[in-house]
Amino acid sequence: MFVTGMTWMPIPFSILTGIIAELVYWSGGYKSMRSAVLAAGVFPLWSCGNYLPLFLQREQYFAGRTSYGQEYIDAVMKFTPNWMFFALLIAAAIVLTVILIYIFPLIARYANTDIAMIKNYLLAGFRYLFCTIMLFAVHFAMFFLVVAVFTPLIIFGEGLCALLCSYLMINVMRIVAYHADEEQA
Repeated sequence: MFVTGMTWMPIPFSILTGIIAELVYWSGGYKSMRSAVLAAGVFPLWSCGNYLPLFLQREQYFAGRTSYGQEYIDAVMKFTPNWMFFALLIAAAIVLTVILIYIFPLIARYANTDIAMIKNYLLAGFRYLFCTIMLFAVHFAMFFLVVAVFTPLIIFGEGLCALLCSYLMINVMRIVAYHADEEQA
């Protein structure tokens, strides 16, 4: 974070969201799908910590951006009142939870050990190399958009990547899925 010019604020915020996510998952006994979805929806909120200086240290934040011009500073200050940070957290939590409700059943559909899962994913990744390249391209495109075009896209962009990748992966999953009825025949 420091390499990209961020402040120290995301670090304690990340620790806080990690602790909250762990407590949520612990409350479900580490077995509840509901607590797993909620915990996975809480932890990614650490990325909102990158915007804390914009809300908590407004004067220092905009003092370093005087080269952008006063019109820019006035426009950003107008669209980012202090309550906007909480709106950002709530919106991101809702979107992430909805996305995770979709993703977790796909993950839970296949029962594997960790080693078998890694082996299967590596084998499928090399066997269906074109799909693997397309998955990489989706994530690279989102990375480019987040870095070069619109940074807040990181909050909703990963969910969009997951959705697009699920469309790419559904046929691969159908092909490599284990069918017990075929083995008995």
